[in-house]
Amino acid sequence: MLDVLFMFSRWALWSICGLEELGIDMEKSVFADCVNTQVALLRAGKPLEAFDQFFAGDGLMFANDVLFATGAAEGRRKQVPFIASAASIDGAITDVKIIDDLQVCVFRNKTSFCTAEGVPHRIDGMCWQQWSDGKIVEERYYDGNRMRLLITQGILGNPDMMIKDYKRDELDEQGALAHA
Repeated sequence: MLDVLFMFSRWALWSICGLEELGIDMEKSVFADCVNTQVALLRAGKPLEAFDQFFAGDGLMFANDVLFATGAAEGRRKQVPFIASAASIDGAITDVKIIDDLQVCVFRNKTSFCTAEGVPHRIDGMCWQQWSDGKIVEERYYDGNRMRLLITQGILGNPDMMIKDYKRDELDEQGALAHA
């Protein structure tokens, strides 16, 4: 509730005073607000609400660097059975890091849930997201050995390392680095 009041009060100040007088960069502030709202929904055990509000219609989802879904409709369709099996969800999102300039964030997902049959489960994953215009355009979810490797390499403190890696990979595929 406090998050909603804070966002409303910020909007009211922007409307009355104007962004320049407050020294606020609208794009950066909106991005951080979107990420924080998404995290609040996930912590509240509302992953589908977070997905529906923030995942871009043409966004891409990867699981350990393998394409999982192309577009929000496919991503939602694949996640609904898994999420629907949960009778209760205890969202545990930690280590949130936001880089405003690049519209990139990363966080750990240690959410627990219990099925209708009473079987407990705990997620141990990490999520890296690229945003544009208030929507997630690329999400890379990692678990297991790949997640541990990325954490060891410093992804939680430097999520921008993923952008550099993928740009380098794209250049490799085009043969551009061979001429550098």
